Amino acid sequence: MKNIKKNNRGVTYLEIILAVAIITYVVMGFAQMFIKNNIALNQSKMQTMAANWASDEMENIKSYYYTDVTTSAFLSATKVLGTSKEFTRVVNISELEEGLKEIEIKVSWTELGKAQELRIVSYIADYSG
Repeated sequence: MKNIKKNNRGVTYLEIILAVAIITYVVMGFAQMFIKNNIALNQSKMQTMAANWASDEMENIKSYYYTDVTTSAFLSATKVLGTSKEFTRVVNISELEEGLKEIEIKVSWTELGKAQELRIVSYIADYSG
C-alpha cells in the first residue's frame, strides 16, 4: 500500500469566502422573514384595535331604543389607539324599510402609507308593534 501524503495545511481563503457567503445568505433569509412577520403582526394588531373600537360602538348603539337610533345621535369620531396611530370612525344609520335600520360602522387608518379600512354592518328592528 502506498503512503499518500495529505495536505493538511488548513483552510484556504476560497473556502472561507464560500462559507461566509453561504452563512450570509441564510442569515439574510431569516432576517427578511422576521421583518415580514413583524409587518404582518403590526397589521393584525391595527385591524384588531379597529375591530374592537367598531364593535364597542355597535354594542353601544344596540343598547338604545329603536326610535333613538339615528345618524345624528351617533357622530363620527377620531381617536388615537395603540402606538399613536390615528383611527377615524364613521357611523351611518339608514332606514331600509319601516321598522328596520341598517347600522354601518367604518374605521379607517393609514398604515405604511396606505389607507386601511374595516367595516362592520348590523341591523336592528322595531319589535314594539
